[in-house]
Amino acid sequence: MSAKSIKPRLVWVLQNNQISPIIIDYLKKLKQGMTQIDIIYMMPFQDDKAREMAKELEPVAFKVSQHTEPRSMENYLKKREQIQDAEFEGGLKVWRTLLADDLGEGVLSNIKLHFDPIKNVRGIVLQIPTPLGSSTGEEFVFYAWVKLARETNIFCAGYELLPLSTRWNLIPSMVDGIITSSDISRSSLSDPTSGVGGQIWQLPRNEGKIFTPSVTGMWHHGMETAYIVRSKYDIQPDMIILYLPHNVAMSYEYRRLIEEMKEFAPRIHLMFTIGKDQIRGTHTHEEIIKTMGHDVLHLFHSFSFHDLNAGWEMTAANAVIACAHCFSTRVAEANGIPSCVYDDFVPPIQSGMVTITNDYDILRQFIRALIEEQEQVTSMAEILHDIVRNKYPKIEVD
Repeated sequence: MSAKSIKPRLVWVLQNNQISPIIIDYLKKLKQGMTQIDIIYMMPFQDDKAREMAKELEPVAFKVSQHTEPRSMENYLKKREQIQDAEFEGGLKVWRTLLADDLGEGVLSNIKLHFDPIKNVRGIVLQIPTPLGSSTGEEFVFYAWVKLARETNIFCAGYELLPLSTRWNLIPSMVDGIITSSDISRSSLSDPTSGVGGQIWQLPRNEGKIFTPSVTGMWHHGMETAYIVRSKYDIQPDMIILYLPHNVAMSYEYRRLIEEMKEFAPRIHLMFTIGKDQIRGTHTHEEIIKTMGHDVLHLFHSFSFHDLNAGWEMTAANAVIACAHCFSTRVAEANGIPSCVYDDFVPPIQSGMVTITNDYDILRQFIRALIEEQEQVTSMAEILHDIVRNKYPKIEVD
C-alpha cells in the first residue's frame, strides 16, 4: 500500500494517570466515528497496568530513555547557548539566574522515544501536564513528544484535563494548539500576556465535561446523545439545542414561551420531553405539543421528542428552558448545565446555573448569549480534522 493511499494518521498519547473508564469509552467511540482519520493510541511501555485498563483502545507501547549530563559547566554552557540574550523585565539576563541553580547541574536531560516507525502521521495529541497535578515522569514524556513533533514538523496539540487557567503558561506555550475544556481556560490562555502563541480551541460542554476530574455519570450515559441528535437533524455547528421539560398542565405557557423565542428560531433545535401518562383525552403528549405549536414550530430549524425519564439526554443541550423550576432544572444545575426559567409568578432570581425571570427580554438575552458561546466552541472531531488537514500553522521557535 502506498503512502498516499493510507488514511492520515493521528497519534494520541496517553499515560497512566490520564485515563479513566469514561475517557477510555469516549476515545473508543471517537476512533470509531473518525472514519477518515486513523487514530493510534500510544502509551509508555512501563505503564503496563494502564495499558491493560485501556486495552479496548489497542494502545501501541513506546519506550522512553533519558540521559542526564553529569557535568554542571557543560549544562550551563548548553543552556546559555539556548537562552541567548533573553532577559526579564527590568533587564536581568535569564542566563544569569542559572547561577542560583548550581549552574543547572543535573537538570539538562536528553530524552528519546523508541517505537516502530509510523507512516503518514499528521498530528500528535497529548495531555498538557501541570505543576500542581503531574509527575516528573509524565512531564518528561510530554517534553519528548513535543521535541519529536518539532523535529519531524508534525502539528502537536495538547488538551486540558487539569485547569490551565493558572500562572504556569510555559508548558502550554510549547504546543502548536491547545484544546481547552472550559471558557475560563480559553479566555486565560487567549490573553496576550499569557505568552501562548498557538491555536486555542474550546470543546463544547458535552465533550469538555469528559476531560474534567469532576465528570458525573450522567455525562457518561449521554455521551453519544449530542452526536446522534446533531447528525439526525443536520444541526450545524453554530446552532444551539434547547431542552424543554414540557408538561401538558402548562401547555399554554410553553406555547407562549416558544413564540417569544422565534427571533432565533432558525438557529435552534428544540428537544421536548414527553411522558406516556401526560395525555388529554385521546391526544398523546407529542400530539398536544404539535397541535399547540402548529403555527410556530415550523419556524425552528428542527425539533424532537424525548422520554422524560431519559434525563441524561439533556447533556446534548446548550441549556434547559422551562416555564417553572422543576426536576429537570435541578438535574441540569447539578450537572453544570445552565437553565432559564420564565415564570410570571416568581420574583427574578439569578443563582449559580439557574436564571429565573418574568421578563422575556432577559430570556432572549440568555438565548443570544448561548448562540454567542456556541460560536466559540469546536467539536473534537472537527479539531482533529483541522489538524490532519494542516489548517493551522505550527508555532515558530527561535
